[in-house]
Amino acid sequence: MAQDEATVQADWQRCLQALSQASELTRIEPREARAGVRPLDNLFAVSQLRCRIGPALQAGWLERDSVHVAVLGGTNTGKSTVLNLLLDQPLAAMRVTSRYSQFLEAFHHPAAHDVLEGYPVRFDDYARYRGDRPERQSDAELREQGYRPVVCAWPIESGLADPEAVFWDVPDFSTEEAQIYMRAVMDAAGLADLILFCVTDESYADDRGLHIFRLLCRAGIPVLLVGNKLERDDHLRKDIEQKWREAAGTTVDFLWLPRVEAETAEQRFLQLRERPESQRLRELVAGTTGQRSALKRRVLSSVLLNLNGRLPQLLSPLAREADAARAWQLELDKRAAKDLFGRYRNEYLGGVKYSEYNQTLVRLLELMDFPGIGPVLRGTRKLIALPWQLVRTAVSKLWGSEDKPRPPEHVILEDLIESWLGEMRGFAQKQAMTTRKASWQSLCERLSDADFIEQLYEPLMDAYARYRKELDVEIQQRAEAILGQLEKNPTLLAAMRTGNVALNLTVVALAVKSGGLDWSDAVIGPLVSGFMQLAVEYSFEAYLSAQKSALKQFQEQKIRQLLQTHLLDPLSASIPTACTDAELDAVHSAWNRVHKALSEGGR
Repeated sequence: MAQDEATVQADWQRCLQALSQASELTRIEPREARAGVRPLDNLFAVSQLRCRIGPALQAGWLERDSVHVAVLGGTNTGKSTVLNLLLDQPLAAMRVTSRYSQFLEAFHHPAAHDVLEGYPVRFDDYARYRGDRPERQSDAELREQGYRPVVCAWPIESGLADPEAVFWDVPDFSTEEAQIYMRAVMDAAGLADLILFCVTDESYADDRGLHIFRLLCRAGIPVLLVGNKLERDDHLRKDIEQKWREAAGTTVDFLWLPRVEAETAEQRFLQLRERPESQRLRELVAGTTGQRSALKRRVLSSVLLNLNGRLPQLLSPLAREADAARAWQLELDKRAAKDLFGRYRNEYLGGVKYSEYNQTLVRLLELMDFPGIGPVLRGTRKLIALPWQLVRTAVSKLWGSEDKPRPPEHVILEDLIESWLGEMRGFAQKQAMTTRKASWQSLCERLSDADFIEQLYEPLMDAYARYRKELDVEIQQRAEAILGQLEKNPTLLAAMRTGNVALNLTVVALAVKSGGLDWSDAVIGPLVSGFMQLAVEYSFEAYLSAQKSALKQFQEQKIRQLLQTHLLDPLSASIPTACTDAELDAVHSAWNRVHKALSEGGR
């Protein structure tokens, strides 16, 4: 291979994972089938990647891997009988019991390439048996416990239609219980270089069978349609040929096996074995498998071409999941810009409740150390320090208990977040009702879950605590910076230490002694207004205004980062999605490299 083998293997693994996720989505969401992707389509693509393309990426695959012949069909279509004709002996179990064959069973010459271990990726989660098989699972076990994937290998010394080929007995697919182990059926189709598809007069119009046949033909896998247990009815045969040619969209090779009456399945096999149609079957199979390398190369090329053309459709369930995640992200960003950041800026930073600048000026006055008043301010400043602790329960208690005074920023942010979350919950509920997608429904459940909300807010509480500490340091530093500028203007500094400012500070001190200090305009307003009056007189207002703007910018930036990191980002990731747009692009790029490696490498 021209490309680094490890890189191509990683690309293959990425594609396999993505298609497996898409397959799971088509299984759990029936709407995906109505959107043009049926569950079997993706399951078949996954099997092609795992059972054919994965092995083909390994050096020497073309020379080492055997030609594989799989016998497919619905319940009681005579699959095992057809397989036994190819083995020339009644080894495959022949029963009229529905779903008697539940496992993948390979019949091969002992000298053939190791079926079970040669390419482990094919059967990595299968239980593997050699010369033996486990007990069948009952229908109740299948429904209650699920299917236990099993693959069995049976060495045969002689009798094979082609001694270098591997012949696969495949479970049926037509009953509802059989859908539990459709993965095994598709895996057999995914590794087969030739498929014998069995039908009878009772099963030839089965929708599931026609759909599987259509998938095989589109993938370019050679298929021989074997009409089994049929009477000599030309009208019936023509009807079968017409329906299956229409399903294939091209010409189809047919072989008709006659109905044989006998008391036992073994006797029917022995009689059928002597018929010229059976010999014709063996000759057709041997003629096709005898091409070996050319056959495997041709089938691989066809499969690659088919997957290349269908990949966008096969990945469309993931694309729709990515669309949901994108819609959620866009709505989060849009409403956050308007109803969180925008309202915080307008209602708090630009509103009458904004208090941190007042705190800065009071801190400045404290630093100026007015005789008899500065110590009072220093000793009582904690009385006006606003509590920032967040409780760890519901949104209504997020910003502090109701019996403690809360800063204006607390109150506003509490209202904004509660209102914004309600809007986002309503948006998710609308999407869930409209699309009926599991991702939106799961998101609604999360947004209504008190435990989820609590877990969402815990990091936010810690971050807000750190922010308040940083803000306190910022206020102190700006107060010190303002004092530094005042010291460059001794006249203004002297004026501030006398007159109205000192008088107002005296009032503040008396208020502290009588009932405590708060940030209300009734107490702080006169002090700040006196200070600003002097600032205007001495042309110091522009500098103070710049400091106020810088403090607001600091707060806005910190709150934006805090909410983005600890509220928006977790909510953005809270919608269950199998893939993002970027990941989908990476899958397409990975597939292009895999396709190129196999096309150029001539594996």
